[in-house]
Amino acid sequence: TAGARTPSSQITRIGRKTRIQPMVGHLGYRSPRTRKPQQQAGRAVRMAMADDDVSPEPRADEMPPATSELKPSFSSKYRLRAAGKDDFENVAKLSALVFDRELIDSAVDEMGGSDSTLGTITKIFGNIVYWIITQDYKRNLIECLERKEKLAPIARKQAMSMTSRYMRYALTKQNDGRMFHVLIAEEIETKKIVGTVTVFRFPAEATLPPPIPTTKPKRLYASTLAVDPSYRRQGIARKLMEEAEKLATRWGQDYMYLHVLKPNIDAQYLYFNCGYELVQEDPWWYMEKRYLLRKKMNTTRINKRMANLPRMNL
Repeated sequence: TAGARTPSSQITRIGRKTRIQPMVGHLGYRSPRTRKPQQQAGRAVRMAMADDDVSPEPRADEMPPATSELKPSFSSKYRLRAAGKDDFENVAKLSALVFDRELIDSAVDEMGGSDSTLGTITKIFGNIVYWIITQDYKRNLIECLERKEKLAPIARKQAMSMTSRYMRYALTKQNDGRMFHVLIAEEIETKKIVGTVTVFRFPAEATLPPPIPTTKPKRLYASTLAVDPSYRRQGIARKLMEEAEKLATRWGQDYMYLHVLKPNIDAQYLYFNCGYELVQEDPWWYMEKRYLLRKKMNTTRINKRMANLPRMNL
């Protein structure tokens, strides 16, 4: 009401402004929060335990595992490195084991039937086919590596004679023969190769397979991702793909492409969890349908570094 005075204890002066705080019982006053009975009981129990210096026993799911039950880390069991010529024999055997051995064995069983003599002949024939496939894998790897080794000094000499950093970068980017790398996962104790993946430039979007010519551009392509069946479910394939993607980023590639068979659900689950997306499916005339997947690489840092350099049409 007019003329009413506010007690001085309720007046707070801030500069030239005066703020009036409501008194107890006035409109807008908030009473302090009261604790619920359950909260009060829990607080009383905690205070009593603190007075008695008693700590509650941890539950079974909260107890830390014993030292003997701790799983060793990936880096303590396996090592990722680049494969050399000496490793190509084992890499080829592993690739043939994962991709071709089961098909050969099933074909041998169908051809052999119940006849023991015919079964023995078909087994020998299957082993010969398996050996030929292994040698074909090995020969292709050696040819690609030798081509890369021949191109490396030529490209290095040409790049050193150029003054523009962008021309050096463009020369390296356009040189498809040098973008070839075989990664392997090796067990540290036994020195056994348990996983492999090959990265190279390939027209992944082409409708027909090589050597049929195509107008589709070459993309960075991950192929022959293989893990020994006795070493699966340990994260080896995921680690190999992560290392291959780091390589793609260092090479300045925008995408990583790969193919996966349509019935191979486990591999699809791995790739989709790694961030790959579907691009296209093989046409109807392919006997074994595949999905073409790709993943966007994080090349922001490289693109920022190259943004201020002069653009040239080579």
